[in-house]
Amino acid sequence: MNDDELQDFAKRHIAHEIRMLSGLPKHIAAYTRSGAKSDHFVSNALYEDLLVHARLLDDFLSNRGDGRSVNANEYITNWDPQHSKPKWRVHANQRVAHLDRARSAPGVDGPFNVPPEDIRGELGDRLGAFYRGLASDRKTWFPAIPECFPQATSA
Repeated sequence: MNDDELQDFAKRHIAHEIRMLSGLPKHIAAYTRSGAKSDHFVSNALYEDLLVHARLLDDFLSNRGDGRSVNANEYITNWDPQHSKPKWRVHANQRVAHLDRARSAPGVDGPFNVPPEDIRGELGDRLGAFYRGLASDRKTWFPAIPECFPQATSA
């Protein structure tokens, strides 16, 4: 992709993923506080949605994916992807993204046990590191990062 295409992709698609990652934990908490959590379809859908957006951003920051995927190293040539496999990633893979054999393992069918704010915080820190590593002219391509994670971008 050329710079114009990368900029458009960042402002439209990566920004959407960042805003969803940032906003969903608040909606999950509000739904839980409302007492309506007995509707497991809605609570699961909200949490699974968070995991999908988190997984996409984790793939982006980790330079994962096939040749169709846009990755952080297209914006920062020497980007260190800080490979790790957060606990929530196991949930995303086993329970949302794949019909994984591990779904039948003990404890996998239980409730999601990673707090949404922990997922948001871990990825927010990594997005902040990515933002700080961008060339100054490319920072304007990612307005959603300081908008959603101001503390992570100023460190």
